[in-house]
Amino acid sequence: MFDVFSATNKVKPCDEFCSVIMSAPCAATRQPIAAQLSLKTTCFPVRTMNVTEIKSLISALGFVCKGKDQNVFVKRYPNHGQYSLKIDFQNKRLSYGSDITVSHQRVLGFEDAENFVVLECVDRLLRKGYQPKHLELERTFPLGHTPVAGRADITVKDRRGKTLFVVECKTFGEEYEHAKRKLQTKRRPAF
Repeated sequence: MFDVFSATNKVKPCDEFCSVIMSAPCAATRQPIAAQLSLKTTCFPVRTMNVTEIKSLISALGFVCKGKDQNVFVKRYPNHGQYSLKIDFQNKRLSYGSDITVSHQRVLGFEDAENFVVLECVDRLLRKGYQPKHLELERTFPLGHTPVAGRADITVKDRRGKTLFVVECKTFGEEYEHAKRKLQTKRRPAF
């Protein structure tokens, strides 16, 4: 359980999940959590938060104002040669830098709350030591024997460029619960 700011500036508990088969430390306690089906991450309920509250929350994650510009926040990763992620509030855009591959532009906007869940997951992967060049956002995958394709929120590759694992991000509430039921009952990917 994590604490986030509500629209009334009070702290409330909230859960977010990314479906992934891996083990990761809890962001709050730094203790390993069992993540056979899900990786707990910070909740970003963008539709219920104003800009000031979003800025407070991303500041808690380590993003800081870029110079005097109160609309651009940056987080640098010293373990990756000062690689940085950027959030531009004026243009309502997320920037993942030049090394992270972004295969579909929809993940860069503020329109979808899930994009902030993806941002937090990418932040966590970078902090854990995964190289930016090994991350791809919105990669298209064929689904079964049909001509239909799906998109994975985050694909993590090994040093040879082969897929190591896939992270599928879901917002808190019904979207997550629906994906979890689908995964548990049909044994199908959540994306």
